[in-house]
Amino acid sequence: MLQPAATSTCPDLRLPGLSVSHRELERDACVVDVAGEVDLVSAPALKAALLELLGRGVTGFVVNLAGVDHMDSTGLSVLVGIQRRLPERGWIRIVGACPRVRRVFELTGLDRAFELYPTLEDARLRTPPPAPTQPQPALTEDAALVVGLASTALPFADSPVAEAERWLRVLRMHGEAGRALTALGLGETPLVELPGGAGAAHEQRDPIASVTERASLIAAERGSSTVGTADLLLGVMAVYGDHFDRVLHAHGSDRGEVTRQLGLGSG
Repeated sequence: MLQPAATSTCPDLRLPGLSVSHRELERDACVVDVAGEVDLVSAPALKAALLELLGRGVTGFVVNLAGVDHMDSTGLSVLVGIQRRLPERGWIRIVGACPRVRRVFELTGLDRAFELYPTLEDARLRTPPPAPTQPQPALTEDAALVVGLASTALPFADSPVAEAERWLRVLRMHGEAGRALTALGLGETPLVELPGGAGAAHEQRDPIASVTERASLIAAERGSSTVGTADLLLGVMAVYGDHFDRVLHAHGSDRGEVTRQLGLGSG
């Protein structure tokens, strides 16, 4: 079992709206207590604090989010970035996430990339974390950002077509999908509102999960260990079908042009 040490090796961080402190553990590990809101403004401070610990030799992180009432995709990107810097036996465990924050992990698929525990004691009892038997492709930072933004935007859509439009709005700004869509001129086209049947939104029980799951399958089929924004774009096409075709048509394009721009032939 991991036991707290009595000393601290780096200063705590306290900013308006965010505080980060830590307690050392055995085997180059520590508990990092985060309180406040982790968003576009405060996420860089969290990243700096974690990098400071990493630079001092910490390779095991129990990130305690019990004091966090809001975390957006930029906060998730920080955790993904730190995880990628860890050595082979390094690990990150997430503790105490409230339902709202835990939902962000689940919507982006990062609940599979990180171990989530209800309490600190639960996390301490698991050492070391077992290696996954069937690893799932993980979201790239750009893809995680897209999913996080989409999860914020989709609840305001009143039809599947409106949902598809919001996916396009987010995808055209990020990663490989964004470059492909912008090359077709979609990055400069004003957004449109198409009739799609009021009250017809959310044909899928969970549209975010449906798209990310389909994108994961697409990535796995091509042998990739990560899910990129191009995979998400293809996942949106598959899940929304004719609804997404209507959106593309309204912007002067079609799925054939998009798939060719992605280097996938005629699609």
